[in-house]
Amino acid sequence: MKKTIYSASNWVIHMWALGGLANYWMAGVIYSFLSLVFITSYEMNPAWVAMAMMLPRLIDMVIDPLLGRLSDNINTRWGRRRPFIFVTTILGAFLVIGVWWLPLAWANNWKGFVYLLFFTTSLFINVGAFEMSHGALGYELSDDYCQRSTVQAARNFYLCIGSLGGGFTYWLAQRPIFGHGHLGEVHGFRVLSFGIAAIILVSGLLSVVAVRERFQNINHKHVKIWPALKATLTNRPFVGILAIRILNYLGFSLFRYMSFYVGIYSMCLGNKEEFNKIMTGWISVAGLLLGFAMLPLAAPFTQWLGKRRGLILFYSLACVQAVLLPFAMAPGRIYICFAVTMIFLPSIMIPENLLNSIMPDICDIDELEHGERREGLFTAVLSFVTKLENSFTVGVSGGLLVFSGFNQHLLQQPEEVLVKMRLCCFIPLITGSLLTLIAAYYLPFSKKLMDEVRSKLDARHAALHSMGENGFVENSAS
Repeated sequence: MKKTIYSASNWVIHMWALGGLANYWMAGVIYSFLSLVFITSYEMNPAWVAMAMMLPRLIDMVIDPLLGRLSDNINTRWGRRRPFIFVTTILGAFLVIGVWWLPLAWANNWKGFVYLLFFTTSLFINVGAFEMSHGALGYELSDDYCQRSTVQAARNFYLCIGSLGGGFTYWLAQRPIFGHGHLGEVHGFRVLSFGIAAIILVSGLLSVVAVRERFQNINHKHVKIWPALKATLTNRPFVGILAIRILNYLGFSLFRYMSFYVGIYSMCLGNKEEFNKIMTGWISVAGLLLGFAMLPLAAPFTQWLGKRRGLILFYSLACVQAVLLPFAMAPGRIYICFAVTMIFLPSIMIPENLLNSIMPDICDIDELEHGERREGLFTAVLSFVTKLENSFTVGVSGGLLVFSGFNQHLLQQPEEVLVKMRLCCFIPLITGSLLTLIAAYYLPFSKKLMDEVRSKLDARHAALHSMGENGFVENSAS
């Protein structure tokens, strides 16, 4: 008789995935709004903002592996992950409110820099701990190779719901009800932050209440942090995932940062409202619809094409998009840019889903070799590397903006400034897309490998269970 492979119920999966809303809004405040608002609305020096965004990452990337290792080995009556999710959810709600209350008079002196640095540091550490614990908890929800894509698709769906709100947040902050000009935008973000905090609290705490952990007592030996880190970096598929994420992120993050300024000041000729409504607001609607479509299709797609071949296909499409975007983002072509972005949106969303669904497979490979479940450490190492490159790209992005000659006090930038901004925007995107495709092609991972790993792990778990030594705590809700 064929053994049934464990998967949590759809209700449990969605309750966990709902935490993606909290994740989006804690991280979205940092990645989507802070830099732009503090430069264009508070009119803070771009170099100061870049420094305040870069330094916390250097601190956070050191803390993340330590927190990941602690989460893997901590034993509490509530589990390994849920206490972290509970605390970081509450802290995150307070932090996303407090960051916007910088007194305008401090914006261009050392007090403003210290204020922003305090909140960015706190937010980065908090988001890192939440992502680590919430992501690691999700890896436990299915042992099925294809169903793991559905689990991550559910989380991406709720991330898209958050992104839908995030896409219109800047536009909402500019409504006349909050006032006019830069002061109105600042007041708008201050008011909207209370609603954002409420969403974080509800979605984050529901995932704590509804989901139970399966592996909370499985780790019986405590390996020191450095040997544990070394073990993660000897896992060849994990190193392949790191390479893909690093190359993709370096190119795309530099593009994303610069594309706000190219989009507003070159494509839309200084019209921030038009850019934010179409290129962030309506793109978010499209992302939500695609995320909804991925829910029933994720597992069949993975079964049909496979994770590695899926990555190769969609990163190939990403290369095509990278070549087309410089032409699509020419002055006055916002609807052409919107169409190109819509057509190639799957090349952004689907690879992210596939990469996330490979992570629990990697944790299975590690358990087979080392006998421990170390989802927290793998997630934290991934976060460590992401934030290391994030620190680099934020620092470089601020430098690129200064290099281009951008003047935050001007609604329309000189032509020579726009040319430099476009070069700094599109060259990293094209280069990063091509290198990411090459890394995906050489990824040492396949379904055949995972079928073998799953078979050996099931046999080991059955043997441990028969001897009464299995530390698994199954999810009672499923």
